[in-house]
This record gives sequence, structure tokens and C-alpha cells, in this order.
Amino acid sequence: GGNCVNYRDPTGLSTGGDDTYTTTTTGQMPPSAEWGLINPPPPDLNQDRMVQIANTAASDLGSTDWATANTYEKYGPGVPKCNIFVDSVLDEAGASSPNTSIPFWNNPAMAYEWHDLSNIMNDWSVITSPVPGAVGSDAAHVGIVAPDGTSTISVIRNGAVGNNDWGFRANQNMTWRGYTGN
Repeated sequence: GGNCVNYRDPTGLSTGGDDTYTTTTTGQMPPSAEWGLINPPPPDLNQDRMVQIANTAASDLGSTDWATANTYEKYGPGVPKCNIFVDSVLDEAGASSPNTSIPFWNNPAMAYEWHDLSNIMNDWSVITSPVPGAVGSDAAHVGIVAPDGTSTISVIRNGAVGNNDWGFRANQNMTWRGYTGN
């Protein structure tokens, strides 16, 4: 158990209420609490690199290089390549791209790995809202937020790289990640 205890603002900066922060008598905070905050501050995103990522993805619109029916590098026909598209864009934009966590399998991170909140990805932090250049996943598919910030660029059903509202549709369970590396 433990009880919540409210404290008066020790800084004197309160703008009205006496109970400006809360702790527990057990000393335990929720797993999301960093630095004593229930909602940790957003990560410092590399905005310049994220713009490069979004623009690089946009430059591939219409390409069928990553179509499931085609061969791309070592990935043959019949292999869905949305994660390989993301990896290619990140590489071209100069951003690090995480590999899959599957042992002994040196391939780009899979859609479900981008989506898994417990999966720590170097240079990529979970963010609460999509921004241009962010990578988004619903566990089955992965894409990149377009330069307009209101749509995604990914390999779509016809096999071409397209721009649509995937990731922004109602009732989609999305994980968004922003780039924090160099």
C-alpha cells in the first residue's frame, strides 16, 4: 500500500494551491516517473535530422523498390518490406537505424519492435505525438511521419511508397518514436 501525501510548494512558486505535488509513503513511484515527475519531459529530439528523415521519405514517393512482390537487396519476393523501407530512409538521412532483437539475425527492427514500449532503441525515444520524421508503428506496419506532420509515408497496399492517413486513423494503437541521436 502506502498513502499519498500532498506537500506545500517548497519553492514558493505556487500560483494558488497548497497541494502542488504528491508523493507516496512507500517511496515508490510509477515506472514512468523520472526525476520525480509523473509525466517525464519529452526527449530532446534532433529536429534537423528528423526533417531530413521526413524529406528523404517524401523523395521516395511512388517508388516500388520495397514492394512485397519485388526483390530489394537480400530480401526477396513475398517478404513485406515496410521495415526495410524505414531502415533505408533512416540510413540515407544519416540517422541510426535499430536492428531486430532476434538473436543472430542482422536485419532492421521489425514493426512490432518499433511498437513495443518496453523495447529500448538507441537514439530513438517514445514520444506522445507524431511529428515530421518520427517513426510510427501499430505492431503490424511501420512508417514515417510526412513533412506535413499529418500523414505518414510508407509502403502501401499497391506496393508503392505512398502518403496517406495510416497512423492517424481513429482507433489505431500507435507507438511514435523520435530521433535523439546525432
